[in-house]
Amino acid sequence: MLGAALSAQLRRYDILGIDKENCDITDKSSLAKKIGNIKLDAVVHCAAYTDVDGAEASIKEAFRVNEEGTKNVIEAINSKECLFVYISTDYVFDGNKKTAYTEEDIVNPLNVYGASKLAGEALAAKLNRHIIIRTSWLFGPNGKNFISTIARLAKKKEAISVVCDQTGSPTYTFDLAKAISDIIDIYFKKGVVSGIYNITNTGFCSWAELARYIIREAGLKTLVTEIKSEELKRAAKRPKNSMLSKEKFKALSGYNLPIWQEAVKHYLKNYVFK
Repeated sequence: MLGAALSAQLRRYDILGIDKENCDITDKSSLAKKIGNIKLDAVVHCAAYTDVDGAEASIKEAFRVNEEGTKNVIEAINSKECLFVYISTDYVFDGNKKTAYTEEDIVNPLNVYGASKLAGEALAAKLNRHIIIRTSWLFGPNGKNFISTIARLAKKKEAISVVCDQTGSPTYTFDLAKAISDIIDIYFKKGVVSGIYNITNTGFCSWAELARYIIREAGLKTLVTEIKSEELKRAAKRPKNSMLSKEKFKALSGYNLPIWQEAVKHYLKNYVFK
């Protein structure tokens, strides 16, 4: 989802968009053939193992992609001058904080996915020129996401059960792609101190609140029954608080991303119900 949005957003640059069908980041020789001989000014590393529940049973695979794969990409760049942008997640936190997490808060992932992404962060942070972007609850075209799933289920069912005790910010891939593009612009024009930036759409909600909003926008009457996280009996634990403070990004860029309601409405209108 994010890679496609970034490819469209970064057209003003000379870009090389590589999909997993064309290159395996866990294969050093494959990476060397794709980017080993190219002088790159920036790399946005979106590739990841993202099956949160699946990672609990496939620990080695999750770390092979999210840690070792990241290491391979960094080594293939073969340049200390290249800007490395690493896409990370709210799942590096345990969710026990009562307010929004800042970039300086202590990390403590609850699941294998979060731990493997944090391992990738550690590798990125060692580079002279790096930007680590933590985001959450991604949605957009070209991939599975909660919003499309709820819209589909709401058309078929009179009632659905949705978790009510996890809070975060739905984040539209197009809005996130613009923010990443702007950070890259600022970096090359003014210089940006390497570090971590939280970037999501503005505002917070629970999954149940998000589901109700989707159903209202769809003009449906499907009933949303609120349930606790434990009732789902998923393999991986999720942080109950996934709220991320965006003040650092706003101070850098001068703006906040649109509120999540506007983003969801745009996605539904243009990609789900078109």
